[in-house]
Amino acid sequence: MEAVDKKPFPKNRSRLKRPVGIYEIRRRLNDFAENEEWDEIVAYIQSMLTARPRDHWLLTQIALAFLLKKDYSGALVYAADALTIEFSCPLAQVIFANAMAALGQRQDALEFYEALIRRGTHQLVHGKCGTGSDCNINPERAHVLIEEAQAGVYQCTSETAIVDEGKVSRAL
Repeated sequence: MEAVDKKPFPKNRSRLKRPVGIYEIRRRLNDFAENEEWDEIVAYIQSMLTARPRDHWLLTQIALAFLLKKDYSGALVYAADALTIEFSCPLAQVIFANAMAALGQRQDALEFYEALIRRGTHQLVHGKCGTGSDCNINPERAHVLIEEAQAGVYQCTSETAIVDEGKVSRAL
């Protein structure tokens, strides 16, 4: 039997470069969100994007932070970036539509909302961003996103549109 060259395990484990997993990222984002620390969320995710620049889920999370802090232009930019990578992402689509509606682009937002409603919860759950993906759109989240789209249709077609982005935050 061949001898195995065993190297001693480093005593200072903090020097080991361990990639941050999606669940750790989610935990940190939830901690920031509980305290409404939107700028901290943006800074944290931007630091993650250096290693994962084409990660549509991270871009969607930045877009959501901008949406929740009512910076609709910023939300629109990051949601658009996420959609260029993964156009079928329902979370990115809802954030994009909410930002457009808030900026007065009701007709464009309405098209996104209606398309999402037509897809239905089954397709959201079993699509690219469905259960098991980074976005993890499970049945509960899919229902929340459909409800958000239905509320968006109502707001875009009513005389006095008031954008309420509270539901989409539950779809994290």
